[in-house]
Amino acid sequence: MRVEHLYYLLVIDAHHSISAAAKELYLSQTALSSIVSRLEEELGFAVFQRSREGVIPTARGKETLAIAWDIWSRWSISMNLNGEDCSPLPVNIISSPSITCSLSLELIRCFRKRVPRGSLIFHEMVGSDVGPSIVQNHANIGLTYYSKKSLREFIAVAQKYQIKVTQLFQDHLYLVMREDCPLANKPVINVSELQNQQFAILPHFHLGENTIFFSHLLDASNHFTIFPNVPLVKQAVFDHGMLTVLSGFAFHYDHSVDNRRLRAVSFPGLITDNDMVLCLIHQKVSSLHHQEQAALKCIANMFEELLPPPFSPEAEQRK
Repeated sequence: MRVEHLYYLLVIDAHHSISAAAKELYLSQTALSSIVSRLEEELGFAVFQRSREGVIPTARGKETLAIAWDIWSRWSISMNLNGEDCSPLPVNIISSPSITCSLSLELIRCFRKRVPRGSLIFHEMVGSDVGPSIVQNHANIGLTYYSKKSLREFIAVAQKYQIKVTQLFQDHLYLVMREDCPLANKPVINVSELQNQQFAILPHFHLGENTIFFSHLLDASNHFTIFPNVPLVKQAVFDHGMLTVLSGFAFHYDHSVDNRRLRAVSFPGLITDNDMVLCLIHQKVSSLHHQEQAALKCIANMFEELLPPPFSPEAEQRK
């Protein structure tokens, strides 16, 4: 039995798929399947079994993977003493752009305190795709927003596949502008007031039916420029006096620009309730490898310590 073959088992377990693991390992699926078969023959029992959730470990396989993780981690440390790079399994996290920007740096700091040599890889996608990606075993951990109605609908689906959904943060959408904007001094802004304006928006806001902010409610004279992430959106507001719509979390906890020079204002008149819940979605804990479990604990701890943005309704209730 070769040490790197133990690592192969860990990668298969992380992806719940031999084909996906083979791609990451730059092996053919046939070659990886053959390696697993030889290992199982040597061990005298099956490490994995197929299910509707993908390739999952057997009861004895779970014990084997725990031992494999320990052996691989210790071997990696010893190799690094000789100057060889042998990094442990990375943790892949999928999330919507409005979450990644505000979360990633602090999460990395927290995670490395628990797993000094660990690594996080963030993958951004449209928020509505995060939940289905977890259900379909394309990823193990995800963060996204849901409206109250869509959250109820997704939880019903998630329970069938033993997917865990945790509500982390109550949030709302806000109109964000520069402090010298004429609208900045208004306590509340109606959509009807937003005519002849230039907006900087994230890609998912262009998918009208998938967001609670509907651009077709605005006058045809408005112009929209799409930016790939929150820092660029906020920079466009800061540099060019554009308007944008962001969640309270994205506005308050992203520090790519000086937030003191910007204003976030509530506005009613949307086609649905302006209430959102930031949720953590993941496969059952027993199917996650050690570093993924550590990442879950870091995410939970971070949000337990977060206060609502000072301009939010939740902050007003705390006063």
